[in-house]
Amino acid sequence: MLQPQNIDMNGTIETKGHKLCLSCGLCCMGAFHNRAYIANSIDKQLTKDFGGEQFKQNEKLWFRLPCPVFDEKCTVYSERPSTCEKHQCDLLKGLLKNNITLEKAHNLVTKMKPLFLELTRQLDELLGIEETKQIEPRFYHFFKQYKNDISQLEFRKKHKKLLTNYAVFLFMKKNYFYLDNQNKKT
Repeated sequence: MLQPQNIDMNGTIETKGHKLCLSCGLCCMGAFHNRAYIANSIDKQLTKDFGGEQFKQNEKLWFRLPCPVFDEKCTVYSERPSTCEKHQCDLLKGLLKNNITLEKAHNLVTKMKPLFLELTRQLDELLGIEETKQIEPRFYHFFKQYKNDISQLEFRKKHKKLLTNYAVFLFMKKNYFYLDNQNKKT
């Protein structure tokens, strides 16, 4: 089944997938990943042109996330690297397979983005480490730092909002953005 399409002001075909990605940007923000693969020489030049920090790991070339050209949305969307163009979170896959409506997908994004930003703010405040915006590695540092206090009721009361937000973030990530069970429907 063909996706509904519109043509934007630049003459680019806009699909419901494009609309979701442009409204979301969680992958660009580094919410789920800290790097993106540089697949070819064109991607290498594109990331160099937009100031992406490139590095080698395991014989592959990557650029760091959050992406330097993300500013509330991708500012190079029509000429983004092929890795970005091909990337599909499970929410996007569900939308493209018509397992979820664009409206429901947008609603999930409008819940997840502020949650990610609030968790990032809370962790910045508590830990003072900003080398990654990814939530799970930052919580690893948090739990490691407070390993002797985690089981204490006082600790849980003091950090109730942070711990609740983290649980909601993990639930939403697992159930809508990156599924553990690839057969699960969105």
